Amino acid sequence: MHDLLLLRSRSITASDPERPVWLTTALGQDPWVVVRRGTPPEGSIAVGVRGSLRHERWGGYVSPADVVVRKGPEQLRSRLGLASRSSLPAFQALAFLEDRLKGIEFEWGPGGSAGFELASGKAAVKEESDLDLVFFASERFDRTKALHLWKLVSASPGKVDALVETPYSGFSLAEYAAGHSEKFLLRTRVGRLLGHDPWTAPTGRNA
Repeated sequence: MHDLLLLRSRSITASDPERPVWLTTALGQDPWVVVRRGTPPEGSIAVGVRGSLRHERWGGYVSPADVVVRKGPEQLRSRLGLASRSSLPAFQALAFLEDRLKGIEFEWGPGGSAGFELASGKAAVKEESDLDLVFFASERFDRTKALHLWKLVSASPGKVDALVETPYSGFSLAEYAAGHSEKFLLRTRVGRLLGHDPWTAPTGRNA
């Protein structure tokens, strides 16, 4: 989840038969896509394509054989970006957190527009862009530890949206740390669900 893939071709099987007009331009000469949630057909990977506008998102499936390069958020750091782009708030926040989060037990890195730009070299971050941060937590941790981690993250000079990924689902670090309710929103392969344990296979109705 959240990995960036450089494809050998633009051969993407549509999950929606209607292909948007911006799709060809978005893929360009170097087609980069992001691994997304979903249950793809056997032997394929569910991916999403980003357009130049926030609402331009499209999903499909690709063959693993068509993947040339794969980069995970944990491989992406601010030094990979252009110096001329480093003053953007999202990249300033990332540089700040690279120092502040040294030595934490989780693998982590930027997702969203910052991750896409650092992996692909294509400008995606805007002045108003938040920094999407992804933490990978295969082992359970409690809300006390979540609150400590959120305090580190929220001290950033820019706005950060922090997501925690477990083997089964993703959830908001801020929501989990706040602890206002036993149940909170889980992002799973079958949709968004309200649950209390993101480290077990989810059950229940979509939120």
